[in-house]
Amino acid sequence: PITRRYRDGVDWHEAGGVALMMELIARRGSCDGCRTLPEVEARYRGVDRLHAELSASRSMRTRAELLGLSFREKRGIYVHIGRDGQPIFGGGGCHRLGIARLLDLDRIPVQVGAVHPLAIAHGAYGALRGGKGLARTQQP
Repeated sequence: PITRRYRDGVDWHEAGGVALMMELIARRGSCDGCRTLPEVEARYRGVDRLHAELSASRSMRTRAELLGLSFREKRGIYVHIGRDGQPIFGGGGCHRLGIARLLDLDRIPVQVGAVHPLAIAHGAYGALRGGKGLARTQQP
């Protein structure tokens, strides 16, 4: 839905996002903190605001930049680090990651989950933490 929304310019209903969230709400009781259609629509208005901000700034701020004292990307885009040092999407921050990819942002702050021991042993994780950032990948 996010690609259809921003690349093709259709609304969230036509893109399928609203139907998807309503289906998840029917199965789980809630999705992304939403339980009703008005809450889903409000959530997507927030995603639209994020897209507009990132489009204008061409930069995604860290939690520390947003909140001041935070030093972790808690509830951010969640990634694991594979044996070769490449990021593996872990499930959190789908909209932010989708927007960042569509806008082709150079750097994206992430919350790191599991790190493969070989990424540590071969120095790939240290390079990431040392400020070089995650390499651009063609992962789906």
